[in-house]
Parts: sequence; C-alpha cells; structure tokens
Amino acid sequence: MEKPSENMLRRSRKGLVALFVKEIRQAAGFVANLRNRWSKFIRRKPARVTLQYEMIHSS
Repeated sequence: MEKPSENMLRRSRKGLVALFVKEIRQAAGFVANLRNRWSKFIRRKPARVTLQYEMIHSS
C-alpha cells in the first residue's frame, strides 16, 4: 500500500506545480497586458487623472 499512495502524492504534486506555473504565466500575461494598456492610457491623459483613477480602481 506504500507505493501507490507515494506515486499519487508525487503525481498530485506535479499537477499542482503545473497548475501553479500555468496560473503564474496567466497572471504575468495579464499584468503585462495591463501595463501595456496603462502606458497607452497615461500617454493620452494627464498624470494627475491617471493617478486618481489608479487610486480609485486599485481597491
């Protein structure tokens, strides 16, 4: 009974790591996308307005 449980644990850990990596990649892509949008947004509008906007929408 030792072997299967150990194997399952290893498999689940591998799955968790894969899921974690996927989540991080998605989050990184999302952040990059947001940063891209923000730089475009900031170029168009005054800095003061974007700062207020960021403060309102960060919470």
